[in-house]
Amino acid sequence: MRTVRNLIFVLIGVLGAAGVYAFFETTRPYKGFPGTDVLVEIPRGSSTSSIARQLTGAGVIKSPWVLWAARIFHPGARLQAGEYRFTRAEPPATILERLCKGEIASFAVTMPEGHNLWDV
Repeated sequence: MRTVRNLIFVLIGVLGAAGVYAFFETTRPYKGFPGTDVLVEIPRGSSTSSIARQLTGAGVIKSPWVLWAARIFHPGARLQAGEYRFTRAEPPATILERLCKGEIASFAVTMPEGHNLWDV
């Protein structure tokens, strides 16, 4: 009986430590960010796994699991498709918020004076 109780305490301690580690990993910016603007296009219907792999491949996040860890703290989050611009290192939790809000990249277009959309 004592062994089972000790095992339960160890298991709770390990899970608690893993939770604290996951929290800190999701609140710290990734130090390996390339330093230049990164554009990532997320197609409609993409799963969290494929989005995490895209962001990891682009150098925006450290590994796919950090996006999953951030998502644990936001279980009802719906990730939105679009083209996202990342200009600096951000914590995975902030990246997840941007993906949920749909803060996609915008591009400025300047029309020469006296012209309209069809002239350009």
